[in-house]
Amino acid sequence: MRLLLSLLALTAALPCPAFDFDRDPLLEPTSHVVFVASTEGYAAFRAPALACTTNGTLIAIAQGHRASATDTGDIDIVCKRSTDAGTNWGPLRVIHDAGTEPLLQPGATLDRKADRLWLTFSQGPGPVLLTHSDDAGETWAKPRAITRDDLPFPKCPDASTLRLDGVDRLKRQLAISAVKADALSARLQYETPVSDPVEKPIWPGPSGRASLALLPRVALGCLFECGDAKPDERIAFSRFNLHWLETISSTSLPPAGLSLFDGKSMGRWLKGDFRGQEASVTLKDGAIVMEMGNDMTGITWGGPVTRMNYELCFETQRVDGSDFFCGLTFPVGENPCTLVLGGWGGSLVGLSCLDYEDAANNETGMSFNFENGKWYNVRLRVTKSAIEAWIDGEQVIDVETTNRRLGIRFEVEPSRPLGIATWRTTGAIRDVRLFPVTPIDE
Repeated sequence: MRLLLSLLALTAALPCPAFDFDRDPLLEPTSHVVFVASTEGYAAFRAPALACTTNGTLIAIAQGHRASATDTGDIDIVCKRSTDAGTNWGPLRVIHDAGTEPLLQPGATLDRKADRLWLTFSQGPGPVLLTHSDDAGETWAKPRAITRDDLPFPKCPDASTLRLDGVDRLKRQLAISAVKADALSARLQYETPVSDPVEKPIWPGPSGRASLALLPRVALGCLFECGDAKPDERIAFSRFNLHWLETISSTSLPPAGLSLFDGKSMGRWLKGDFRGQEASVTLKDGAIVMEMGNDMTGITWGGPVTRMNYELCFETQRVDGSDFFCGLTFPVGENPCTLVLGGWGGSLVGLSCLDYEDAANNETGMSFNFENGKWYNVRLRVTKSAIEAWIDGEQVIDVETTNRRLGIRFEVEPSRPLGIATWRTTGAIRDVRLFPVTPIDE
């Protein structure tokens, strides 16, 4: 039975008609060549170091080997700059030339407060040299020798590992490494009780040392040695983002499904970051209980997600209250959407949002009689052309999404890309499982 217009007069609705149609773009790595062996007066370029200034200018630094790819002989420290996110690179600049002495192991770090780029490198077996640039790599100060007792001086971190502390909406800590094997891969390690890493390829051929940097808009940059036959043929740059790295294909899911909650610990479920959220999230009798808040309480998934061709199955219950006890925000490709259970006074089921209309005002809205204290089996299916949902085996949503505008209410933005929230209601969820859906020709 479709929702009657009179239901719109009920109270406890979300407070204002504001929507979020921002996409979660998947920025896949595309390689751009920066340095090429046997060009610009150098036989090879090795040991890349990458930095990004506060205004987004990229500086690619490397050893410029005059005669050969070995770490002996005449080796300079050189750089190039990019002001268009790494697509195009400016002319080669020599940072330091020590004549026939080899200059090795460049390491760059940015003082964000001063927007000063520090660079260290060694002069053969001799001292460590320090220089800096205050104009995004256009000019450099005269290098000076430093020692361990010469404080303060910048410490250059391991260039192949980048810690991301609270840079994304989930406020979780991540570590990412560029790993050399037969190809170059980005490896994302979660610092949660469940710590299985995610690994994706960046370069499919021979590769060597790599340097990572955090770019604007939560993007990541990687400067790396690579080639078709051997890794010292060129140095290339690749840019990608966390959404790409954290997206797993449904084809990688086990046919029997993947459990997202074991009933014993929160695992990768994190307490939501809703404005003013003070209500607690607890474990009770094998379920996650989101206590009644003012206004919202919720949890957000802090791990990799599947964005298309999947089914999410779970049990949910309204423990106390009279509004929605399960607002499930989920990805549909690059777009977010929310399945509302029990909204608008307790009975509304629907999707928010379709073509700028929330669940109370689009064709998915319907009335369903929910009882407090009763568990309901919910199944959500997302494919390229449709979103479907069932409650206790009864199909309640079947909507074509081709050429439709998908979005969410701004209030549930902290749930992206996958999360569950309640509105002034205590809700519970358990037995959350993710299943692959075989795509059909569409």
